[in-house]
Amino acid sequence: TEVNEKAKELICSFNCIKFPLVSRNCSRYFTTNVMDFVHGHCLRFQDFSFSVLKYDKSLEVPICLECGTLPDSVFHKLFECDMYDENVVKLRSKLIELQSWGVNFHLKLIFSKDTEIKYLFNSLVQQICSQSIFDDNFLCIQEY
Repeated sequence: TEVNEKAKELICSFNCIKFPLVSRNCSRYFTTNVMDFVHGHCLRFQDFSFSVLKYDKSLEVPICLECGTLPDSVFHKLFECDMYDENVVKLRSKLIELQSWGVNFHLKLIFSKDTEIKYLFNSLVQQICSQSIFDDNFLCIQEY
């Protein structure tokens, strides 16, 4: 397919080293959030939660905690969910090129030489995390 051909042209491990997605001076919290949005294996995304935990068999589609309408995924949180403010909308408009890759957006992001696109992606993740109802406290184990 066309996307696969474009991806083959893009892949260069040297670019990953020379133009990292997150710099070494970033906090672990920030780096974790960014990487969660790259790989999607995080309880923040209901599609992953449902596939791992399988806690509510009555639901056919994992529903977004923010908007409650669409199936939840990394792509949905980044580009579709409408429960975020104008800062998110502005950042999304600057990342149309990433969005055009669909669920394979991470390939363009990781292997890109464009540091601006990486900076904008990191900013988008920060904005979404700061406005999200999902919190790391959800993952804490409470002792009784």
